[in-house]
Formats: sequence, C-alpha cells, structure tokens
Amino acid sequence: MQTVSTEICELKHEHIDQAFLEDRQRLKSHGEQLDALSRLAAQQTSVIEGMAQRMEDLDARLKALEKKPQRRLERVMDAVFQWAALLMLGLVAAKIGLG
Repeated sequence: MQTVSTEICELKHEHIDQAFLEDRQRLKSHGEQLDALSRLAAQQTSVIEGMAQRMEDLDARLKALEKKPQRRLERVMDAVFQWAALLMLGLVAAKIGLG
C-alpha cells in the first residue's frame, strides 16, 4: 500500500474546501432567489385578490345595467295599462251617460 503524501492530501482538501465554498455561495444565492420568489408570490396574490374584487364589482354593475331596461319596460307597460284602464272607464262612463 502506498502512503498518501501530505501534498496530495492538502491538494484534495483544497479542492474540497473550494467546492464547499462554491456550494455555500450557490446555497446563499438560491436562498435569495427563493426569498424574491416568496415576495413576488405575495405581491401576485394581492394583485389577484384586487382583480377578483374588481371583477365582482363589474359583475354587479353589469347585472344592474341588464336590469335597467327591464325596469324601464315595466314602467312603460304600467303607464300603458293605466291609460288603457282610464280609456275603458271613460268609454264605460260615456256609454252609461255620465259624460
């Protein structure tokens, strides 16, 4: 068996230390990236919640606008029925001689 010289051992340790340092730097970099992604996810959640609220508001406005012509038509029909009823009463009154 050959004995490992001190130089070879130190060289291997140097390479291991260098690889360990690089791994530590990459880990730190990845940690920073994960933190940035977490902040971005929180911001996106806030934006999405705001957009959902705006969509609900717009949906409510759309429903109100869709009902508006219905209400207008109901008012017109009510007026037509009132005038028709008055006309009928007038005709009945004229027929029996009240007019």
